[in-house]
Amino acid sequence: VLALGKNFRAHAAEFGEEVPEEPLFFNKLPETMVPHGATVTVPTWYEGRFDHEAELAVVIGKEGKDIAPERAMEHVCGYTVANDLTARSLQGADRQKGFPWLRGKNMDGTLPLGPCFVPRQWLDLSDLRVTATVNGETRQDATTADLVVDVPHALAYLSRHLTLRPGDIVLMGTPEGVGPLHDGDEVVCAVTGIGELRTRIARPAA
Repeated sequence: VLALGKNFRAHAAEFGEEVPEEPLFFNKLPETMVPHGATVTVPTWYEGRFDHEAELAVVIGKEGKDIAPERAMEHVCGYTVANDLTARSLQGADRQKGFPWLRGKNMDGTLPLGPCFVPRQWLDLSDLRVTATVNGETRQDATTADLVVDVPHALAYLSRHLTLRPGDIVLMGTPEGVGPLHDGDEVVCAVTGIGELRTRIARPAA
């Protein structure tokens, strides 16, 4: 799983940062992936901020290296919804040290995906709403028209550095409005034309 960081200008701004001069990517490991309807349990030792991040997820269907932007969509088989759950306090501490974001992005279960897979030809990416609600309260609401780097250019950039393979998942970045989650919260991340990804958060006492 390869994820774009700061790919909505307003999201970068909410952390007092600029959009990177070139696309910023990090990775999430297989152990992070859980399905629609899962309960994500935050480790008891971690007491810091734990955030939701609603995103469009692009699923690769055809292998490619050095892909031209105008051919990039040929390598996409479809889409789903992602919630890039983030241990924000860990991420912030590592960012200050100049470390990678590995710890803050890769706790077990921190990438809910779903609720379904939509084939590429069924969805026009030009203006899809990307939203997140927590216990019914809207936290995030933007559209794919606001992406800094669109899907073709993101895939072209990635494929300069590594080979994209069938089954790879590319997260396209999250809108502004990320926020902390608490024990018992229900997060609903949604993308127009795909559906609602529901996740419950458990933060048991130590």
